[in-house]
Amino acid sequence: MKKTLGIAAAALVAGASLFAEGLSVNGYIRSGISIDPKGETVKTDTWLPGDYFGGGSRLRLNINYDGVNGGATFRYQKSGSFGAKDWFEADNIKWAMGYAKFLDGKIIAEAGKLVDTYTSTGGWEDGTFGDSEGAGIGARVVVSPVEGLFITASASDIYLEKYEADDDKVKDKDASEGDLKFNEKLFGFTAKYATDAFFVTGGVHLAKSYYASFGLTAVDNLTLVVEAFINDTADEDDPVTNLACNMGILSTMFYCLSAVTSGIFIGRLPIYCSMYATGILLPWELDNIFTKASAKLLKLGMVG
Repeated sequence: MKKTLGIAAAALVAGASLFAEGLSVNGYIRSGISIDPKGETVKTDTWLPGDYFGGGSRLRLNINYDGVNGGATFRYQKSGSFGAKDWFEADNIKWAMGYAKFLDGKIIAEAGKLVDTYTSTGGWEDGTFGDSEGAGIGARVVVSPVEGLFITASASDIYLEKYEADDDKVKDKDASEGDLKFNEKLFGFTAKYATDAFFVTGGVHLAKSYYASFGLTAVDNLTLVVEAFINDTADEDDPVTNLACNMGILSTMFYCLSAVTSGIFIGRLPIYCSMYATGILLPWELDNIFTKASAKLLKLGMVG
């Protein structure tokens, strides 16, 4: 019976950073080997199965430059077996974007293969639209009118569909197979407000992707975060659900604004939006996010 000896040599081999006038270069290599005692096989993709070291071999390189008027950020990441010949795949570039700052950084314009560094959920997932792999190719505007508040609007191809051979526009030769379909699924909007005690985030993408989070940070070295993600990009359009989700996001944004402006005036505006979120969206979430048994228990608990 063949036995395999696993050697977990997974460590942060290269984790050094270089700094020079706003420039930083850092990264790491994590790997290991599994060896057949008879010497028949040596592999780097099957060592130590599981998630103890994050799921396997990885090489990551980050290059960042942050200047007074702008900067750039770049990440290269190779995951899986180092023996595979996929070192130069386009997907290995997780993000590569440049940005410019205006009005002392209150307005930031970004372009390239995007990554969100301002309005992520801040918890274990710490995501936005897409995931930690980046947010598509496009452009984004970030506005920070007051300290701790960030509002963004983006246009990227992360959820755009492509024309297929049986589409009418392809048949009429108005588009080619594989071309992107530019429509409302191009746009996404996010917001985050953070203080020393708490933070709240929200995001809505017109392709029917949503997220929100709330975190408590008042105690040193302790952060409590609740995150929620809804991705219905593959489902048929439901205008009622879309309206309710958008109203929920607007309600969150109004609450953020009321914290730094007028709580009496701005603080009343969420009422006109939250009635849609609690009356329509909440029952929909119970039916679509939880199992039937869990949904029944939650409904009984809310009624009780």
